[in-house]
Formats: sequence, C-alpha cells, structure tokens
Amino acid sequence: MRWLGPRALLIAWSLIAVAGGVLGLTMPLTAAETVVTHRGNDHVEGTLLTAARVASLVRLMTQRTPFRASRKPAAVAFDPNPPAPQAPSNTPKPLLSLSGIVWGADPTAVIQGVPGIEGSKVVRSGDVVGGIRVSRIDRERVWLTGLDTAWTLAVRVPW
Repeated sequence: MRWLGPRALLIAWSLIAVAGGVLGLTMPLTAAETVVTHRGNDHVEGTLLTAARVASLVRLMTQRTPFRASRKPAAVAFDPNPPAPQAPSNTPKPLLSLSGIVWGADPTAVIQGVPGIEGSKVVRSGDVVGGIRVSRIDRERVWLTGLDTAWTLAVRVPW
C-alpha cells in the first residue's frame, strides 16, 4: 500500500508527458491564414501565400544560411558542374622491398623492386630513383613517395 503513492505519481507524470508530446506534435507552430476559393459548387480551403510573403521568406533563408554552424555563407561558391575526375593511370605500382639500412651520419637504405633497375639500389634521403623519391630514412623504416603512392617500408625478416 505504501508503493501506491510514488507509483501513482509516476504514472500521472508519464500521462502528462505523453499528452504534452501529442499536443506538441499536433498543434501548428504558427497561425496560418486560410483562404476559401470557390470553384463552381466546390469550396477549397488553403493557406494564403502571397508573392511578397514568399519573397520575404526566401530573403530570410538566404541571409541567415540556417544549415551552417557559423551562420555565414560558404567561402567557396557551389559549382553544379564540377570538373571531371581524372582517369587513374593504368601503370602498375612496383612491389618495393627494403633489404637493409646502413645507419650512420648519412643513413643509407638498400631497396629492391625499383622500376627500371635490376636487383637492389642503394639510396639516401632525398634521392629520386625511377620516379620514386626517398622522403626519410629511419633506424627501422624508409618512407618513399611517387607515382601517386606513398610507401613505408620496414626491413624484411628473412624467415
């Protein structure tokens, strides 16, 4: 019997919340002017939208840009005809592998699979070989860029 009080209060608040939600969803936000037009014997009811009212709504929407967080127009104008994407090159990407790194004052790496070169190639940071640039050499890795690709090579393990 002592649970009747809190349970009844909870049920009452739930019903009030549901009723408020239904009223909020069904009631219009603003009062709309309605106009009745006569077409022969039929009566048609509709909302009155004049050209001036439509123009003012359009002006309001374009000035405020409501769908941007900053409420300011975009810095770049919209282009309905964007440039066509470039076709990907059909040139196969080389399979590069790192044989080893000689660490010292001027680090050197030994790379296999460089296009146009048989066997291994010894490279230093900044070298460009077969269209591929050696960006950086670290103790364990070599970073390469070129041919629209970036590689991070680690020394391969023999087993």
